[in-house]
Amino acid sequence: MQTLASWNGGPGPWILFFPLIWAAVVIGAVTVLRRTAWRGRGGP
Repeated sequence: MQTLASWNGGPGPWILFFPLIWAAVVIGAVTVLRRTAWRGRGGP
């Protein structure tokens, strides 16, 4: 029985981390853009 965590010709458990990595990249980019936008406007 093959499962997602099997290394027999499959991507293995690493495929589960890719959506998390992309989510972290997007959240980080949004955070940086918001902070730079706030600085540009002279926020608090």
